[in-house]
Amino acid sequence: MRNLLEETIEALANYGKTKNQVLYCATSEGSFSFAEFEKLAKAINYDAGCGGEEIALDLVIVGADFWLERYESDGADWWGLNTCPTKQKNMKITSKTLLFYWSGQDDI
Repeated sequence: MRNLLEETIEALANYGKTKNQVLYCATSEGSFSFAEFEKLAKAINYDAGCGGEEIALDLVIVGADFWLERYESDGADWWGLNTCPTKQKNMKITSKTLLFYWSGQDDI
């Protein structure tokens, strides 16, 4: 069994983040503070292994330049980290830049 709050704090730490960096939490129904999340999540124990997912897959934990979101495979679910992309140096683009390349596409 996993505790949702413990799992979340652990996931944040594994990605080099802390709960103090969280700006808000959200689902498709709206947003709420991390303090509100903590109150509910500390009471939620669930089986993170195979079976059916038990935690809402649209739940996100959002920081200034990152967010955690739920991932699921064969009923097992976990937190995954996403980060905002950083701007790279300017480059000259062509149509090939924007298209998926496969062999034989040289005539573009």
